[in-house]
Amino acid sequence: MSSSRLSSQQGLSEHDLAFDSIADLFQRDAKGSFVQLEAYLSSFDMVAVSDEELLVYLRRLVYSRVNQALFRMYHEVDPLFSKILRNLKLALQAMKQFDEIDRFGENYLVPVLCDTLEHLPALEPDLIKQHLCSACIGTENIPQMLGRLAFFLRQQESNSRIISMMTVANVFQSVYAIMNRPLLAEPSVETDMITNDTAATIKSVCRSVKREMMAAYVGKNKVSEQNYDTYFEVIEANMIARFVMQDGDDQSYLELLKTRIPDLTPEEYKKQHRAKLEYLGALAHKLAIKKLKSVV
Repeated sequence: MSSSRLSSQQGLSEHDLAFDSIADLFQRDAKGSFVQLEAYLSSFDMVAVSDEELLVYLRRLVYSRVNQALFRMYHEVDPLFSKILRNLKLALQAMKQFDEIDRFGENYLVPVLCDTLEHLPALEPDLIKQHLCSACIGTENIPQMLGRLAFFLRQQESNSRIISMMTVANVFQSVYAIMNRPLLAEPSVETDMITNDTAATIKSVCRSVKREMMAAYVGKNKVSEQNYDTYFEVIEANMIARFVMQDGDDQSYLELLKTRIPDLTPEEYKKQHRAKLEYLGALAHKLAIKKLKSVV
């Protein structure tokens, strides 16, 4: 599906696209050695590895390289779709609503903490699109769309809950088009640089505050180490949504914490987590604002 879409936009056959995607694997040095292939294969014991296993490893390398090339090509020919993919990757990293599964180099998603139902047939993209169009009002950002998708996948039991990232991005773009949401402006090099710098600053700030406050919270048994780690995942996700996504309201701490603790109730959140999480979040937010202003 991905290559057919690109071939129609670039005027190249799938055959040509395939060779373009893996061309750099055949790069040679001055001695005529295949640099990248040798670097990859050097990580295996070539004597102990069977031909069948070697073929699997080689396929993984090829499929991974093809998928990297597809992302790059989309950036060139379809900036709108490229932005959805980029924001999708950021949201997946920040929100932790889905587990990522690698299948021969292609990324697949499955909602966290639920049965994958992978023995059942895959969901048709049109069914997912139909559900999202009925469940959304048109103002949802990418993290919120992922939340709607995760809820839908959990509720249904007739199909596999595993879905490829590329399919998710395609469905989201279709839903945005149907809902006439004019918010996905064409990205620029400068915008990409600012986005990457902002995300890096947020990650650095969260690591710094987490390290500084560790003794006061975990060291004094105010918070378990597991919950402490989760707090900073939530804080980082909140700031990514606020400062990086910039396409909707930032996600609330309760909403984000529920993606990691599905059975969490509002009452339990208020009693056990809110004060500590919001205080640590305020520290990180204040430091992030200071650092972001210093680089503007």
